[in-house]
Amino acid sequence: MTERIVVVGAGIAGLAAAIYGQLAGYDVEVFEKNAVPGGECTGWDRRGHHIDNCIHWLTGSKSGNALNDVWLTTGALGDDTEFVPGDKFFTARIDGREVTLWHDLDRTERELSALSPADAGEAKRLMQAVRQARCCEIPAEKPLDMMGVLDYLKMGLRMKDMPKVMKAYGDVSLGELAERFKDPLLRMLVGAYMPADYAAYAFIVSYATMASGNGRVPRGGSRALALRMSAKLEEVGGRIHLSSPVKRIRQHEGRVAGVILQDGTEVASDFVVYAADMSLLFGGLVERELMPEEWARAYKDRSSYPVMSGLQVAFSIPEESVPSGTTLFACAPFRVGPREASCLTSHCYDYEPTWAPEGRAVVQVNLTQSDADWEWWKSLGKADYRTSKERAAAIFADRLVSAFPKAADGLELLDVWTPVTYERFCGAYRGSYMGFKATPKTKSPSCKGVVEGLPGLYLAGQWMTNPGGLPIAVTSGKFAIQRIQRSK
Repeated sequence: MTERIVVVGAGIAGLAAAIYGQLAGYDVEVFEKNAVPGGECTGWDRRGHHIDNCIHWLTGSKSGNALNDVWLTTGALGDDTEFVPGDKFFTARIDGREVTLWHDLDRTERELSALSPADAGEAKRLMQAVRQARCCEIPAEKPLDMMGVLDYLKMGLRMKDMPKVMKAYGDVSLGELAERFKDPLLRMLVGAYMPADYAAYAFIVSYATMASGNGRVPRGGSRALALRMSAKLEEVGGRIHLSSPVKRIRQHEGRVAGVILQDGTEVASDFVVYAADMSLLFGGLVERELMPEEWARAYKDRSSYPVMSGLQVAFSIPEESVPSGTTLFACAPFRVGPREASCLTSHCYDYEPTWAPEGRAVVQVNLTQSDADWEWWKSLGKADYRTSKERAAAIFADRLVSAFPKAADGLELLDVWTPVTYERFCGAYRGSYMGFKATPKTKSPSCKGVVEGLPGLYLAGQWMTNPGGLPIAVTSGKFAIQRIQRSK
């Protein structure tokens, strides 16, 4: 008889686990609490506009690497997938001056040095680190705990320059790196795209991914990618049940026996892959005591394991009134809850013409959020929460128009979402749309994708390794099936 796998959660990790499970010969069913697949890799429509929640770039979009093979296998990408043309990571603007991190690293180095000759040496060192980091790959063939000596040697050869990057920047925060520059525009360029406590090497690797051509944007965005994976799952024979939240993981004689749905339905299975937010599993679907000690410590130690979310506002604007792609712009100081800021990030989606009526475009303005911000939003009553969202939208609109005056022509508010939105829709821990932040002091909790004391339960999702994101999610789904196969 074919063995059965139940997957909890139809985000990217859950869909990947289900597809790989079907391809490996298992009978797989997926249960998802929401009405659409994709988890945080999603988008929604508002008044003739489409709002994208996730993909600014997709690591693994370049052919010829193991992660790209995973995206192809799961149907997220195909031979006919089109990518948005682009030549930059993002642009920073302050006091009428601007500078860009181009995919062409030589061009970036020349422009940084010309902008501030006093910073030429630091700019050269940073660009050299980005060149070295282009070799960085996320392990996607098998999980680290299943690798042998030969696997590690091959990985070491592929990423032979990464130790140089880590030696130079491994213990440096982004804020500390920014302070090495004298020019305020360069300090902003380096230090404000991600939170100041973020690890500098994570920023360097992100830029290197874009510069190497391995971080492109697939046409259609996040929702389209998730729907392609869902279609692939059905194509290979898997089943997905939407609007079907799981209440409990069934246990029998000390091992997993299936799941119990919120409506009381019992679904038997030989294995369960849990691919939703990790904080909801222990003390929710299984006993709290089963949480690995390192995970329990990480969730308890909020200072050493911070999270990151976003306060985001989407507007409809006149086409070509805001620069395409991502722009970090300085603005008049403002305060939202506990957060004081003097810059914002805009991302204009004018490269997707079907996402807005003719002559219009969608722009999303983002302010990063922390644990403290989530706590503030969470403390608000319903009326105060709504009023605070409206106030934030008004501030963002004012700052956007101040930076880009042409956006004022018929500026239309489309939507506002907060860390609490991510918590409500995805069950995201403290509203974090990624895993624990990658800081110089933070190490990923050690997790081999299994739960000691409950055989048959396997773990997948972006919380498996800092800082999370789509590559960690999709590979963890594949790895969960590999671990099931190894257990037999």
